[in-house]
Amino acid sequence: MARGVIWTRRTLTFFFFLFPKKKNFSFLSTGARVRDSVLLHRVKLHDHSCVSDSIVGWGSSVGRWARVANKAVIGEDCHVKEEVVLNGTVVLPHKELKESQMEAGAIVM
Repeated sequence: MARGVIWTRRTLTFFFFLFPKKKNFSFLSTGARVRDSVLLHRVKLHDHSCVSDSIVGWGSSVGRWARVANKAVIGEDCHVKEEVVLNGTVVLPHKELKESQMEAGAIVM
């Protein structure tokens, strides 16, 4: 088991924490990609999701094949469903996003 493995490439930096017995740490699934972003405590990135230039809040999750990009901010306990695209969107806490938000600067209340 790896603890706090940091893998750095030319343009990508992956922070991968694997603690199967504890649910208090962030988790990145197979193929998840993080670039120039902040992932706060207990964030889950599911298979092949992509987060770039964004902030993902405490206890949030990003579904399979979802994309969060262009300075998007996701609040606490938000859940982005599968194949949803957030482009520069601000999401307030405790929301579940089922549809894509392509307009930059949109606020989801």
